[in-house]
Amino acid sequence: QELELDGVRDILSSKDIPNGGQNLGAKSIFGSEPLFAEDIARCVGERLAFVVADTQKLADMAANSSVVDYSVENLEPPILCVEDAVERSSFFEVPPFLCPKNQIGDVSKGMAAADHKIVSAEVNTQNKFVCGSLYNIMFKLAYE
Repeated sequence: QELELDGVRDILSSKDIPNGGQNLGAKSIFGSEPLFAEDIARCVGERLAFVVADTQKLADMAANSSVVDYSVENLEPPILCVEDAVERSSFFEVPPFLCPKNQIGDVSKGMAAADHKIVSAEVNTQNKFVCGSLYNIMFKLAYE
């Protein structure tokens, strides 16, 4: 239906990547991110396709007229908070080059000698639009 709009030239998805090509959208120190979702979209907002059109308005109209059915059948529940991640042992791996090679000082001694002590801490992410990179993190610290 989207290609029926006059001025819409093509719709490109992971199926259009030539044999031997890579579905690579971004590469950073934290790993790579695909350009397009393939068999399963991992999150809301993940790119499914690009619309090629004569104008931005036509591309937007075509994209907005598309229909995508998402199924949650046979999927695990989403991880939406730190507690869910801990419960399911889902952790972000810190790249080794970001970890200090030599520990300087003794954290336990330093905390014991501090004027104020942290007796509890909580991290609460209010907005959970992670794939599209919207983060709202609230830190709570209780100290003496």
